[in-house]
Amino acid sequence: MKKRILAGLIAVVMVVSGISVVPVSAQVFSGDGWSFDSETGTLTVTTNEGTRNWHTGRDTVTFMFDDVRTVIIQSGVTSIGRGAFWGCMSLTSITIPNSVTSIGGGAFRGSRLTSITIPT
Repeated sequence: MKKRILAGLIAVVMVVSGISVVPVSAQVFSGDGWSFDSETGTLTVTTNEGTRNWHTGRDTVTFMFDDVRTVIIQSGVTSIGRGAFWGCMSLTSITIPNSVTSIGGGAFRGSRLTSITIPT
């Protein structure tokens, strides 16, 4: 009951004061060899360093490991670093190009991969 009253009071205050709730637009974060689209949950890796460095940017951006749902590794990347996507519990899909010749241990530990695509 208290929650309903509080919610009603907040709504009245917002209407009277002209405050409106605007949805946060999607953001794209990027770092050394990677970019992340918060709307789609897609992490795109563009360099070998990107598979090692994307999560180190986590301290300076607002997305977390669990926000990553899809990973696209671009052609030319030759390796996926050890533990690169460890802890990405929402990760279900990854695209790995033929250029990748090595994958480090535990690269996908804790993920829920259901789809791995290797373009020809």
